Amino acid sequence: MTDQQLSTRLASRFGHELVAALAAAIGATVTVEPASGPAVGRGLLLSVKVAGSQSGVVVAWIESAVADAAVRAATGAEGEPALEDVINLVREMATHACAIVSLAPDFSGLRFSMSAITPGNAPASAGLLQFPMTAETVGLVAVSASLSAVGDAQNVRQSGNLDLVLDVELPLVVRFGRTTLSLKALSGLGPGSIVDMGRSPDEPVELLVSDKVVAYGEVVIVDGSYGLRITDLVSRTDRFRALETR
Repeated sequence: MTDQQLSTRLASRFGHELVAALAAAIGATVTVEPASGPAVGRGLLLSVKVAGSQSGVVVAWIESAVADAAVRAATGAEGEPALEDVINLVREMATHACAIVSLAPDFSGLRFSMSAITPGNAPASAGLLQFPMTAETVGLVAVSASLSAVGDAQNVRQSGNLDLVLDVELPLVVRFGRTTLSLKALSGLGPGSIVDMGRSPDEPVELLVSDKVVAYGEVVIVDGSYGLRITDLVSRTDRFRALETR
């Protein structure tokens, strides 16, 4: 089986398992059908890192109406659920889908690990699936996958593996410094207290993704707001590693 054939089968199997979990949570019939046309509207993007006999990534997009309905059904709450609750439920369902997929003979040599889950648009290359949520509405899920043989990392990137996750939005954190305080000192803090961060104002601040430093820079003002001018970057390899969850 070629890498492309395995990628297509993985995307299809993962998509069906993810839809099955969502439909079961909502109380809908698990009937999955291919959908035509591009996925539009609000949704959640999730990426799954694949390792083992093949390396690559699975990227899935879940329509916001589907994810929100699953949370409301699971919690009994009404109205629009909190984004954190939606992300937590989607992560749980995607992890469950990964576990089921890994039991299939075609994918028994693969290991799956969840990565980022953020609001975003469906990848243009993703296959679109639909299932009946109610008698009047359908839910949409889009999934794509890209795998390459282990030991050919350069070809993995050239095959478009990285392109699948370029639209995933990641939280950036600027860190001016860090220090440690005893519990006694922490309990004594109040308005007007000064905490020594142990670094000079001239030292560059750190830009972090997933708690990992990816760049250094200096603080600037952009249209009345704080910004960061990059002065130095960590290696490209380390920046890719910052995209992975711990």
